Amino acid sequence: RVTAAWVMGQDNTSTLFHQRLLNLLDDPDPMVRRNAALALVRFQDPSGRPELLSILHAYTFRAPVAGRVSDGVRTRQRVGAGAVLARISPSAGSPVEVPSAFAGEVVSVLANNGAWVDRGEPLVDLDSGSDQAWEALRGLYLVGQAEDLAAVENYAHHAGGISDSLKQQAELTAAAIRARSTQIPSH
Repeated sequence: RVTAAWVMGQDNTSTLFHQRLLNLLDDPDPMVRRNAALALVRFQDPSGRPELLSILHAYTFRAPVAGRVSDGVRTRQRVGAGAVLARISPSAGSPVEVPSAFAGEVVSVLANNGAWVDRGEPLVDLDSGSDQAWEALRGLYLVGQAEDLAAVENYAHHAGGISDSLKQQAELTAAAIRARSTQIPSH
């Protein structure tokens, strides 16, 4: 589904692909939603804006089952896509691994090693990697609106040590949004 969302964005003339991408904005996998939102930009459709904005904020991974947390990650640890963020040992049955859907840096650990968590409880907050942030900013450059400026500008001033090129993209995105929001619509 992740790849399908990306591929459908390559043909921005297909009404079927456009509709399917809109449906994928509700997918349970964050990478599917993110790729769908980015693909919709090629259709000049801003429907994925909320998802693009979410990429600029930490994503919370939640417990898929109730159980005891073990083998968790540490704050500020960088992880790759598929890396195990935590293992949860339920009362009965085998431990369940919680993989990261994308590469990024651990912002905070919300359930410590040895803690009991219920299904749906937050485990780890993870910032998106710079590649995803770059793509989100590029998408917002084209479909971002005035109410998105605070998030984009916050990202430009992010203290997390982002690259100069990523800061520059955030500044360019903010400028494009400001320019669009000051244009007077013609009738």
